[in-house]
Amino acid sequence: MRKRDLGKSWRRNLLPRLFLLLLGLLLTYSQGLQRMDRFVYDAISSRVTRPPSESIVILAIDELSLSQYGQWPWPRRVHADLIDKLSIGGAGVIGFDIIFAEPDRRNGQDDILLAEAVSRSGRVIMPVFAEWNRAGKGLNLTEPIESVRQGTAGLGHVDFELDSDGIMRRTFLRGGLGSPNWDAFALSMLRFGSPESVQRLPGKRNKNLAGAASGNWVRDYEVLLPFAGKPGHFRQLSYAEFMAPEFDPRAVRGKYVLVGTTASGLSDALPTPVSGESVPMSGVEINANLLDTLENRLAIVPMSIVGTMLLAALLISIPLFTFTLFSERFLLVIVGGSLFVTLCITVFLLVKMQVWFPPVAVLVTVALSYPVWMWDRLESLLRKLFKERERAFVTLHSIGDGVITTNIDCLIEYLNPAAEKLTGYRNAEAIGLRVNEIFPVLTENEGEKPCTIVRECIDKSEIIHMQEEAVFYDRSGNEHIVQVTAGPLMDDAGNSLGAVFGISDVTEKKQALKRLTYQATHDHLTALPNRSLLFDRLHLAITRAHRAGKSVAILFLDLDNFKKVNDQLGHSGGDVLLKMVGKRLKEACRSGDTVARLGGDEFVILLEELTDLRVTATVANKFIHLLEPPFHVAGNEFFITGSIGISVYPKDGTGVDELVKHADIAMYEAKKSGRNNYLFFSDEMNDLIQKKLRLEADLRSALSGSDLQLYYQPQVRIRDNKIIGVEALLRWIQADRQVISPASFIPVAEESGLILPLSEWVMQTACIQAKLWQDELEDPLCIAVNISPRHFRDEHFSSQLSGIIEQAGLNPQNLDLEITESLIMQDVERSVDIMRKFKSLGGTISIDDFGTGYSSLSYLKKFPLDKLKIDKSFVDEIDSNPKDEGLAKTIITMGHGLGLTVVAEGVETRRQLEKLRELGCDIIQGYYYSSPLPADEMTQLLRKSQYISEPVRKGEECPI
Repeated sequence: MRKRDLGKSWRRNLLPRLFLLLLGLLLTYSQGLQRMDRFVYDAISSRVTRPPSESIVILAIDELSLSQYGQWPWPRRVHADLIDKLSIGGAGVIGFDIIFAEPDRRNGQDDILLAEAVSRSGRVIMPVFAEWNRAGKGLNLTEPIESVRQGTAGLGHVDFELDSDGIMRRTFLRGGLGSPNWDAFALSMLRFGSPESVQRLPGKRNKNLAGAASGNWVRDYEVLLPFAGKPGHFRQLSYAEFMAPEFDPRAVRGKYVLVGTTASGLSDALPTPVSGESVPMSGVEINANLLDTLENRLAIVPMSIVGTMLLAALLISIPLFTFTLFSERFLLVIVGGSLFVTLCITVFLLVKMQVWFPPVAVLVTVALSYPVWMWDRLESLLRKLFKERERAFVTLHSIGDGVITTNIDCLIEYLNPAAEKLTGYRNAEAIGLRVNEIFPVLTENEGEKPCTIVRECIDKSEIIHMQEEAVFYDRSGNEHIVQVTAGPLMDDAGNSLGAVFGISDVTEKKQALKRLTYQATHDHLTALPNRSLLFDRLHLAITRAHRAGKSVAILFLDLDNFKKVNDQLGHSGGDVLLKMVGKRLKEACRSGDTVARLGGDEFVILLEELTDLRVTATVANKFIHLLEPPFHVAGNEFFITGSIGISVYPKDGTGVDELVKHADIAMYEAKKSGRNNYLFFSDEMNDLIQKKLRLEADLRSALSGSDLQLYYQPQVRIRDNKIIGVEALLRWIQADRQVISPASFIPVAEESGLILPLSEWVMQTACIQAKLWQDELEDPLCIAVNISPRHFRDEHFSSQLSGIIEQAGLNPQNLDLEITESLIMQDVERSVDIMRKFKSLGGTISIDDFGTGYSSLSYLKKFPLDKLKIDKSFVDEIDSNPKDEGLAKTIITMGHGLGLTVVAEGVETRRQLEKLRELGCDIIQGYYYSSPLPADEMTQLLRKSQYISEPVRKGEECPI
C-alpha cells in the first residue's frame, strides 16, 4: 500500500515537471517561437542607443545631389573628382558603397579617370556581391571592373540577411562562393584603417563549411547588429554639398567615409529593428552601423544551441522545483519573479555580454507552469480533503475512546463503534435520543450531567472537562469508570452546531493501577507489606505517636537456621514455609498493626499507639511461642524458631532508618545469646557496633602502615625433633603496644571485605620471608599460610598466588597452603581445580582443623592433599580422655592410609607430645616447643640449629 502511494506521489509531482521542462527545451531547440523572440530582441535593441561615432561620416547621394548632378548614374569622372577631394582632405578610409561592375559604354575615358583616382588615393574600399547569372542557373560574383579593382585598397561583400519577417537584424562577417574568403564591406574598411582592431573575429561559426558547394554563397561568423540609433543617426554630408568649391575637405580628415545612395528610389534600404514608422535604413547607413559595431567590439553573438539549452533548462527548472516549497498564494509571485528574472538575464546578456539568448520558450513554459501547478494543487487539495475525510472516518472508527456527537438540543447525531460498544446502543437506534438516556454518568457533583456539559461548552465556546472520574452503567448494567470531555462544534461562521463527547474508559487502567500499586508495596511471595510500605507506615506511626505522646515498637524477627530448610527442600520448599510463617504472624496481630517481610527470612512487626511497653515483651513472647508448632511442607515436619530484636520510639531512636537498624542489631544479639528469644535494643549493643566500626577504620589504617606483623610458630618432626617448617600467624600490634587478637579483627575483616587485601599482604610477606630463609639455610623451611575462605573463593586467586610466588622468587616447594575443611566443601569442583593448579607449581596443601567440618571420605580422597592437621580441640585432652585419643588415632590412621602427613596443632605439654608420638603422629606444633615468634627471633633460632631438644618457651609462660 505504501509503495503504491509513493509511486503515485512520484508520478504526480515529478511527471508534470518533466513534461514542462521537455516542452520548454523542445520549443527552445526547434525555435518554434522565433517570431516572438525577434520581437523581444527588437524591443530591447531599439531602446538601447549610443552616441554616433565621430570617426564615421556618410557622404549621401541624396535628392539635393541628384538635382545638381542630374539623373543617376552620374559620369564616373564625378566620382573620380570626389575621391580626389576626399584624398586631399585626408580621409582615413573611403568606403565606396557603389558597384562599378561594367565599363562605361558612353565614355570609356571616365573609367580611366576613376581608376586613376582610386589608385592615387590608395585607401578606397569597394563592394562585391553575388547575383544570379543571366541564365538563372547559378550565382556569379560581381566585382568592380578590372581597372578600378586593381587600384582599390580592398574589397568587401555587402551581404545582409533578412529574417523571415523581412527585417534585417544580422549579417555575416565573412562570405564567398564556395568558401567564405571575403570580409564584409565594413570589416574590410576596419581591417585597412585599424588592423589592430581585427585580431579575432566575433560571431557564430558555420559548422557546414566543409560540405559547401563551389557555386553556393557561403557565410561564416554570424553576428547580430546592435544599431546605434534610428535612420539618420550618423553624421551625413550631401554629396553635392561636399563637392561645392567652398566646402573644406579637411572636415573628413582621418575619418571613415562611406559613400552611398540615400535618395528615394535609388538606395538599397532595408527595414531594421530601429527603423520605426516603416522608414527603412539605407544600405550605406547599415554599413556604418556595422563599422561602428566592429570598431567598438559591440557585435552580438547568438548563443550556441548547447548554451541556450542549458540556460533554458536552468531557468525553467528553478521555478518548477521551487513551487512545492511554498503555498498557493506565492505561486503567482514565483511565476512573475521567474519571468522578470528571465527577461533581466536576457537584457544583461544582450547589452553587457553581447550575447543573444532567445527567452520566449522559457517565458512561455514558466507561464504555462502556473495553471498546470494550480490545477495540480487544486487536485491535490481535493485529494487531501478526501483523505482527511477518510482519515477522520477511520480514526473515529478505530480509536479506543468513545465519541458521541449531539446537536445544540443535546440529541444524539452519531456514535462511533467504541461508543456503541461502551453504551450497548447501536448508532442507528441512538440517533435522536437525548445523551442522558444512553450515557447516564454518576459523579459526586450532581450538576455534571452530559446535557449540562453540552450547554456549558456551547455557551463558553471551549472544551469542558468533567472535574472527576465518573461511574457509568451500560445498557447491560456493567459498571465502567470513565473520563469525559466535551467540545463545541462550530461552522465556518462561528455558529454553534452542537457538541462532541470524548469518553475514555479507564476501568482496566484503574484496576491495573491498583494491582501495580499493590505489587509495588507488597511482597510477592507472602502478600505482606514490603520494605517500602513498612517504612511509609512507620513514618506515619511516628508522626501520630509524636502528636499523641505514645510509643511505637519495631519487632525485627529472623528465622533461625532457615538455610537448613532450603538445603533440604530447595528454595521452592523454603518459599512455602515462608508463606506459612507470614500467615501465622499476620493472624496473630491486631488489625491496626503491620506485619511486613523485608526479604529472605526477615519479618518486621510494627506495633502502634503503645502506652505500656510491657505489652511489647508480651507480643514478642507470643510470636516466639507462635512458631513452636511444627510446619508441614511436602510431607515433612519442620520445627522453626525465631530470634527477635526490639526497638522502641522514642527511646531507641526518632527516625525510621534508625529504629529499624537498632531492631536489627538487637536481633543479632538475640541470635548470639542462644536464639529462640528476644532482646530489646540497648546502648551497650550500639556501643558494640560502634566499636566494630572503629576497629574496621583502624584496620584500614593498619593495612597502609606497619602495625601488622607476621609471627612464625615452628612445626617439629617428632622422630628427630627437627624444625621442618613454620606456620605464619598474623599479629596486630598497635602503636601503644596493645595487641589486637585475631579473633577480634579477622571477623571484622571478613564482614567489611578487608580480608582480601589483608590476605594478599600476608601471602606476600610470608613468601618474601620464606625466600630469605631459602637463601640462608642449608635445608630450607616449608612455610604454611592460612588461606581466608573469601580470598580462596575470589576468581583471581590462582593468578594472584602465582604472581606473588614469582615476584618473591620463592621455590613453590617451600610454600604450604592451609585450607579449612568446610571451605573446600562449599564448591568441591572449583576447590579441586585451584589445588591442582597450585600442586602443578610444586607447592603443598594442608587441610586445617580437620574433623570440625562436614566432609566425607568419598570427597576427601578426591582432593590433592599433602597434610592433615588435627584440630587443637582433639589434642587438649588426648592424654586424659579416651574418646579424644580414639578420634586422634582414627585421624592419624586415616591420614596415613591416604598417604598424607599428619600434623597435630595446639601441643602444650610433654604428655600430649608423648601420646601423639605413641599414636604415630608425624609433626607437632604448639606452645610446648615455642609460641609464635617475630621473624628476627625465628631467624636467630634457626641459625643456632634446626634441631630442637628443649622448649624455647614453655606453654605455661606463653600467652594464649
